[in-house]
Amino acid sequence: MSSRSNADIPEARELDSVGKKREIVQRLWGLDLQSSSRVTRFNAYFNHFRHQAAQFDTSVESVLTTADILKNNPDWTRQYLRNELSAKMSQILYPGDVMVNNQHNNQISRPSQDTKDPQETIEATLITTVKVMLALNVNLDPQTVLLGPSDLEWRENQSLISLIKGTFPRHAYNDEPHTPILTSRLRARYLEDHANVRLEWTHHLPDHLKLDVGNQTKTLRIFDLASFLEMTYEVMKDDPWEMSLEDSLKRGCYTPMFLYETLQTILLLFPPQDRQWLDLKIAFNSRWYRWRGNDVRATAYYTTRAF
Repeated sequence: MSSRSNADIPEARELDSVGKKREIVQRLWGLDLQSSSRVTRFNAYFNHFRHQAAQFDTSVESVLTTADILKNNPDWTRQYLRNELSAKMSQILYPGDVMVNNQHNNQISRPSQDTKDPQETIEATLITTVKVMLALNVNLDPQTVLLGPSDLEWRENQSLISLIKGTFPRHAYNDEPHTPILTSRLRARYLEDHANVRLEWTHHLPDHLKLDVGNQTKTLRIFDLASFLEMTYEVMKDDPWEMSLEDSLKRGCYTPMFLYETLQTILLLFPPQDRQWLDLKIAFNSRWYRWRGNDVRATAYYTTRAF
């Protein structure tokens, strides 16, 4: 899969527009960011969107169209979704006047100078959409090796609902006696300074709070796209707590309870009293610099006020 730098892609440059950013969150989740200051505060997410579009060479419009199809049909299998995309997105992906047939006998309009495989483009658009709408990294296609050690295998005969339920299984509450844990010892600062835990950022939501224990090292992964959590929770916060995953996916989101609890873990890791420590980490550590640590810092601050 080829990729281009952000500067080479018109859609990436288009993302510099406040209006386009508003359109993206409106069409993905139905969120209305009225003020430009709110758009600016969520720039971390839009940087993520821009990076994913550039990495997989996909257009903004194709991603948003795919998001509509996913939301309307969360129970469709990956294979059926691909077939539907082949039929409905030809004019978005290939606006030229040369017609080609894909393996499912669907005609796709394609410019004569374009040498990209239509199925490869559709596959890339599908996984890019899942990345930006649900923060899930999935394999490029069922026949390829996984892109990374944490990528999910989305099978041909598997629906999006099935994939997510298998990734985030629900467990019954266990009220058996247990040893209480001081919340102060679950702070990122304490874990790093006193428990010898290395903190590592991840864009892949299933990796959040995953602890890797080696012979001499311990690494805790933290989901750094906090603006994604905050925006989608804002969309879902007034819905019933027991709302099903199926109904939530029709809004392009996880359930309100899941989003709330995940946001709470950000506040647990980065409480207000550790704000100065986080500021210093961001200022002097390149791994915490730019929008990654800044996004967590901003969300921890604003979410604390909201809750």
